[in-house]
Amino acid sequence: MNLTLEERTKIFDKVSRLVATKHFDPGMNGVDWNTLARDRRDQILASTDPEVFEKEVHKLVAELKTSHTGFRHAGMRNIPARHAINATLHPFGVNGSERWMFQDVHQGGPAFAAGIRPGDLLLECGGREVLPPNDLTFSVGESANLLIEKLHGEVQKVNVQLPMPKSQKHPVTAPQPVTTERLSDEIGLLRVAMFPGAIGIDVAKDIDRGIAALDGCSRLIVDLRGNTGGGIGGLRLMSYLTPGKLEVGCLALLQNRDDLLFAMSCPFHCRSPFLGWEKLTFYPAQFLGATSWLDIHIDICVASSSYLLL
Repeated sequence: MNLTLEERTKIFDKVSRLVATKHFDPGMNGVDWNTLARDRRDQILASTDPEVFEKEVHKLVAELKTSHTGFRHAGMRNIPARHAINATLHPFGVNGSERWMFQDVHQGGPAFAAGIRPGDLLLECGGREVLPPNDLTFSVGESANLLIEKLHGEVQKVNVQLPMPKSQKHPVTAPQPVTTERLSDEIGLLRVAMFPGAIGIDVAKDIDRGIAALDGCSRLIVDLRGNTGGGIGGLRLMSYLTPGKLEVGCLALLQNRDDLLFAMSCPFHCRSPFLGWEKLTFYPAQFLGATSWLDIHIDICVASSSYLLL
């Protein structure tokens, strides 16, 4: 369905206003948003094709160069490869021209399930040649036929099945978040593809299991390449990278600073191997001389610059 000029203008003005008033960074990451939007306005409004209009508005918002910022149709079309098939692509020179090369291909994602691996070259999508800088995009819930060239030179046709995402507001296909591999007796590899969930309880447990599976390794490689971000489950990973400090996920509540240590675990808490505590002790609020939780003066000590709010 085509959009009228009035409808396109209404959408553009709303996007421009939302960014100007709601973007988390008041400095707009150094971008003069008002000037940028004003300069691109006529060009974008002249895009009568709905898909072209969508892409042009997305390019405008992408100028902010901030994560989790974009413009997508509610029908979940034109979803980039990293979100749709859990793979990233990078321009690569081949015989004097540029091709898209698959860089990160996460286990459990549609691209990995179709047999695509890092280093494969993309030749076609749906019978159409796709060359940089044109992006490879997908419509979720459908299948896509790709023509790829493997590392050893063989050309293959692969069919990529795209599942429907759990949330229409966040059309992201979830790969296997955490995978591990022993590269040698001494070296362990921990890959984290994303931090799903607002609280991140499940991925925090996956990270714990991954670290436990690499027990005995004296060296650890943490691979976050192609990570699509997510919730605060990433704080659990930070905990393992801060030996000798209080793990993220545990709040230290101290009354009068040198009096009584009160330890309490968050929903995603687990005992850190760096602490060596046998257990955590819980005290009722009344024991601290308070009549309610809100009466307790709290100092929050965590192993990062983020605050965990009770």
